[in-house]
Amino acid sequence: MSLAIDPARVSAVLLADGWHNVDPIPGRLSDRTSSFALDTYEFVEDNHVLFNGEKAPTLSAMGFTFRQGEVRFYGPITSILAVKSVEG
Repeated sequence: MSLAIDPARVSAVLLADGWHNVDPIPGRLSDRTSSFALDTYEFVEDNHVLFNGEKAPTLSAMGFTFRQGEVRFYGPITSILAVKSVEG
């Protein structure tokens, strides 16, 4: 058995400070396509990488991002406590 989670269907994320609704990606054909995404993270300045998780092998390089209103959240995947997903 797998607890398969489709990132495109994530509707809310539980972080330490509570639940955060995840906005859909504007302009998509389906208004249910979530702005939630997983990827390796890095900090950049003027297209120059200042730090990424691959440079710190003791840290998780996998992170998340999502949009809620005018704010975009970023963080390590280990800070996610739970997610809500839209079915169907």
